[in-house]
Amino acid sequence: MGIVTIIKKFYQDDSGATAIEYGILIALLATAVVVGAGLLGGNLSDKWIGIKNEVEAR
Repeated sequence: MGIVTIIKKFYQDDSGATAIEYGILIALLATAVVVGAGLLGGNLSDKWIGIKNEVEAR
């Protein structure tokens, strides 16, 4: 088996492509969750501070 044959087989082998695609998908989903949690966390924090201020003002 020559080097050219090995390179051709490597080039034609797409069995790892699915794993890479799943990895990219998981990375994108994780990024969306982190960004969403950060935005939601900030909004919740603002709400609780507003409630605290209202309670303290009364």
